[in-house]
Amino acid sequence: MSSFYIQRTLGYGLDALPWMLIAAAAFLAALPFCRREWAAEELAWERTREAGLLALTVYAAALAALTLLPCSIWDALRGRGSLFPADPLGQAAAGLRYAMLTPFGEIGKSLSNPWDFYMLTGNLLLFVPLGVFVSLLWRRARWYRTVLTGAVVSCLIETAQLFVGRSTSIDDVILNTVGAALGYGLFCGVYYRWPCFVKRFWTRPMEDWELEELDAQWAWEDEEDAEDTPDALDAPYRAAEHGWGDETRLLWRSYFTREGGNEV
Repeated sequence: MSSFYIQRTLGYGLDALPWMLIAAAAFLAALPFCRREWAAEELAWERTREAGLLALTVYAAALAALTLLPCSIWDALRGRGSLFPADPLGQAAAGLRYAMLTPFGEIGKSLSNPWDFYMLTGNLLLFVPLGVFVSLLWRRARWYRTVLTGAVVSCLIETAQLFVGRSTSIDDVILNTVGAALGYGLFCGVYYRWPCFVKRFWTRPMEDWELEELDAQWAWEDEEDAEDTPDALDAPYRAAEHGWGDETRLLWRSYFTREGGNEV
């Protein structure tokens, strides 16, 4: 019996793999523009943040593929049925009739059915990465931000599922939200044990020497048209344009010291 569920889990992973690869390629294509924007905002970052954002993008693609694509797409890819649903509004009306809106009704039933328990566990674990990523990549993480994000994303998914021939359940929202909360708890454990590692996923204001290097780099890149746009080379120093004053910069930097840290 356990091999059956392992195969099902691997099958879900293979279904999501093409969309994950597409999302990874799109992220890598947009990364140079993101770097330019961060530099324009006088923010410094490490490669670990880029890796975290890439992982979040791939995860989001997998989540969307497994929860938002119509069931007919998977049937069509396996050689059965049409590619798109013929009547999405009709499916939504039918979905509203059969929507499971009694809290904990399906959760209680699933405890005595192996397949329902497998789906319950899946809905719980599916949102744990979301809780981790939101806490890890969002400055000054808070538990309520993570829980609210998980609840909102889950509600959007369950609403969209009405139009793609999938079942809608309030218990899925509950499980997804609890999963996001577990992700926040996992983040707290990692942050407590390895705070310096966690801080490598954050952005921070550039130091003076980093601004000088950035200025030199942009001067080299814009050498040909520097005469036409003389102010472009001074952009890194124009703190007021980006809302940075000396006092604000010092306060902001204090959040990234070992003593100050990220309040969890």
